[in-house]
Amino acid sequence: MKKSIIILSLLTLLSLSASAQKSNWAFFAGYNNAVGNFAKVDLPNNDWAFAYNNSTKGGAGYGFNIGFSYRLPLGSSEKSSLVFSADFVWTSSSYAVRNSNNKAIVELMDNFEKVRITAPNFINVPILAGYHYEFGINNKTKMFVEPQVGATFRHITDRTTELIGGAEPLVLSDGTTLYEYSYTDKYNKSLSFAFRLTLGFVFIEHWIVDLAYLHTGPLNIEGFEDYRYSTNSDASNPVSGSIAFTGGRISPMFVTIRFGYRL
Repeated sequence: MKKSIIILSLLTLLSLSASAQKSNWAFFAGYNNAVGNFAKVDLPNNDWAFAYNNSTKGGAGYGFNIGFSYRLPLGSSEKSSLVFSADFVWTSSSYAVRNSNNKAIVELMDNFEKVRITAPNFINVPILAGYHYEFGINNKTKMFVEPQVGATFRHITDRTTELIGGAEPLVLSDGTTLYEYSYTDKYNKSLSFAFRLTLGFVFIEHWIVDLAYLHTGPLNIEGFEDYRYSTNSDASNPVSGSIAFTGGRISPMFVTIRFGYRL
């Protein structure tokens, strides 16, 4: 049994090596930027999907992506191929969200010894399949188009506020006095339909530059909030718990610029 597994593994490696020699594998890294309502936010009016309302604004910014693709030629021509790809796409919260957090930290430092506020970041792992068509512009440059569909795994990182210690407590509008307060919003992971449309160029057979639009489908902001607070000056007998929450509904959309190398 072990010998069969070893032989199968060697055959697989040989197959991948042979495919690589045919320049069917490509590896990419690049920049991505949120677009549409996914990139918008209006914090003064609380118009943000993470503020537990019906907003469709995501407050997302820019990030990076890495990935790879494999082309399976259709027939003897190298112009037409099936293409399969997998990517990791990380996107930060927008400057407006991060700047608002920084201002809040400065204000709260008057009341607490330790203040930490984090904004959510967005992680997408799209696995796509589609059609690749390329044609020569001149003897050193080719152009290609790639429509793809598939699925993406989505994860939003935790949003945290932590206020600890300090000589002056924080008094809320209802008169509650807080000497310690923290909460962490943990968002549900999800799997969704995704599609991407790519336009790119290949230079000297190997070097790739492409521009793509990636849409990962609508996403409801849902999860659980772990909280802890104390109304005692010595932070004794803190109250803690966890509650479910539902926010707005966002549609993560990106424009990506990638640089790649075809083996």
